[in-house]
Amino acid sequence: MDEQVRQRFDTFEIRSYSPELETDILRILQGSFGTRWGDLEFWRWKHSTRPGFVPSDVVLFTEASQLAACFHMSVRTLRLAPGLDVPCSFEGDFAIDPTSRGRNIPQRAYIHSAQDNRAIGEIL
Repeated sequence: MDEQVRQRFDTFEIRSYSPELETDILRILQGSFGTRWGDLEFWRWKHSTRPGFVPSDVVLFTEASQLAACFHMSVRTLRLAPGLDVPCSFEGDFAIDPTSRGRNIPQRAYIHSAQDNRAIGEIL
């Protein structure tokens, strides 16, 4: 990997959801999908207040304390039969600030979400 690209890539901090980031999450989502995407109450209904919500299912990338991207996903193992476990992901909204696009963020989000599931890391 080109050293300049590596330096840009490595400047991200990966975080999980926390309530104080909701406004920034909404800004990124509306910046990507428009204001018709919904408001903060809609986001909470879809994510933070739904039964079974896990904060780590919302992967956030920050750079210099500014939110750069958010991914709503969950990587789980699906058992198809005894001894046949398949890694899969369930996704929601993905949004990346335009100035942060083209930096391999989606791949890193999947790897981060699947850190306990080695098979998905091998696929990527």
